[in-house]
Amino acid sequence: MASASINLLSLALLFCIQSLSAHAASTAARNPRQLAHVALNVSATRAREASTYVSRVSSGGNGGKSPRSHGPSAFQDCAGMMAHSADRLQRSVEEMGNLGVARSPGYGLRLSNLQTWVSSALTDQDMCLYSLQSIAGGSGLKESVKNKVVSARKVTSNALSFVNRMS
Repeated sequence: MASASINLLSLALLFCIQSLSAHAASTAARNPRQLAHVALNVSATRAREASTYVSRVSSGGNGGKSPRSHGPSAFQDCAGMMAHSADRLQRSVEEMGNLGVARSPGYGLRLSNLQTWVSSALTDQDMCLYSLQSIAGGSGLKESVKNKVVSARKVTSNALSFVNRMS
């Protein structure tokens, strides 16, 4: 049983690396730190895109559909959470650039910052999804927002995994 779960984990990691390869130079696939940096960049981009989309939906700028009948406060809460998530991920990308080499002064603190900020971004994305549960039914608008957030959440989870492997 343990062998099967290890193989599944290895397969998931391989799939994640392959999905990032479109965003990275070939050398990144062999360097865990570069993989983490690429994963953070992809995550920050997806979170920003989702944040922009949810903000547009919450303000009614979504092709004429009114969020009023679909839970305006839920969309507003989600928009705030996604904005916070995107901010944390952008800070993580910047901190990754300042990380320095392992065992250098400040490395541990900066790595801890990265882990905290990416984890916080993931929590914000989860809270956004949770707020959408208060919207009755499966409206197209709710599902559209959910899909954007889930996409961002997947790559953020991957980024956190790569960052955690650096410790």
